[in-house]
Formats: sequence, C-alpha cells, structure tokens
Amino acid sequence: MNSDLIDLLQSFIDFQVKFLVIGGVAVIRYTEPRYTKNLDLLVESTQENSKKVHAALSRFGAPLDNVKENDFSDPSSVFQVGVAPNRIDIFNRIPGVEFHKAYNRKEIVKIQKLEIPFISRDDLISAKLAAGRPQDLVDAGALAKSKNNG
Repeated sequence: MNSDLIDLLQSFIDFQVKFLVIGGVAVIRYTEPRYTKNLDLLVESTQENSKKVHAALSRFGAPLDNVKENDFSDPSSVFQVGVAPNRIDIFNRIPGVEFHKAYNRKEIVKIQKLEIPFISRDDLISAKLAAGRPQDLVDAGALAKSKNNG
C-alpha cells in the first residue's frame, strides 16, 4: 500500500473515525493479489462520525471545497479523491451490509504500524453478492473458495 493511502488511514485512526476497508483491497486480504484501482472505505453514517471523516480528510489534504461536514452522513453521497490506482472512494452505505453489525465483526489487519479495521470475509461476500456486478460475483466466488480452503 502506498504512503499516501497509509497517511489517510493514519489520519482516520488519529481522528477516531469508525470505518472499514472494503472492496478490492479487502478481497486481496482474504484471497490472492489482484489489481484494484482504488481503496474503498465504508464509514459509519452518523453526524459525529461524519465530522471526524471531514476533519481527517482535511488534515490529509483532500480537496474539500464543496464538501460539508455532514455530507458523510448523507446516504446518497460517495466521496472520491485521487486517480487510479491510488484513488480513495468513501461510502457510508453499501448493499448487503449494515455498518454497525459489520463493524462488530471487523478483522484488524496490521499494515506497517497501523491496526486497520477490515470488513469480515462473510460480510464482504454478502456485499459482493448484493452488488451483483460481474467482478463482484467473481470476487464473492473467490472469497467463498478461500474460506473453504482455509
């Protein structure tokens, strides 16, 4: 993981943001390396957490000119910053997963010196199946296979 992404995750941890790593980076955690064009994060969609997300992104240096503190609690919003393969996508809702339940089942992964909360394999499978796009279905199959093998 490149240093910019590590810096963002450090900022989220410093500001005590409730978040989970989801998407391709999480799939890689449970299966085999594959290309992913971004880091997907799922954040708790409360007003308090939304303010923390905004503060963490501000310290990180993300462009927030048209972004309000409460935007991260709006269920229809998705925040993107950067370009592939170092783009960051922040969601506060994804199909097939309730944040609080998934957060309670999170797995902590040590990356460099950081303890990063990742979505559990089972919740990731649910999310991938609910999304239903071709790559998501491939990922769900790989996740189920890796669960059965290990």
